[in-house]
Amino acid sequence: MVGTKGRSRSGRALVLATLLCSAAVPGTPARAAAPQPAPTASPGMSVLHQASEDGVHDHTPRHDGVVGMAGARHVEAVLLPGGVLHVHLTDLQRSPLPLTGVSGTVTIVRGDMRSRLDLVVHDDALEARIGPLPGPSVDVRIELTLPDEPLLIDFTLPASAQPAS
Repeated sequence: MVGTKGRSRSGRALVLATLLCSAAVPGTPARAAAPQPAPTASPGMSVLHQASEDGVHDHTPRHDGVVGMAGARHVEAVLLPGGVLHVHLTDLQRSPLPLTGVSGTVTIVRGDMRSRLDLVVHDDALEARIGPLPGPSVDVRIELTLPDEPLLIDFTLPASAQPAS
């Protein structure tokens, strides 16, 4: 077994980014969870941010949401005040993807209840109005149909954007 002594910081970040971005088992949805504090690579910078600065792979949210991978695409889900969900698509290099011909649904899981809503194109994102949330987070399944392939990804989104009751 090779130790990490002498391994560069960018090498460790590459290993971490590779593990975080490895493809899911075919036929199973990708899974993205709410961001958790990461061990720091340098003062004030998470390992993921360090990896993106080293040019490895970037999962930094562009819209203050939660970022996951579905195939070679990044999906960022953002829960806005009032229960509005925005879904942003970017390619592997994080360039925005056109939404022409993209359709989809979001399934909101609340305990044993499930509700499915259509996602519609709104400016540079897909949007659904899911309404107020009963707890600190919500599980959602986003199913998209792109011109070249379907995408499926599950998220746990923090309800922190919700207005206080």
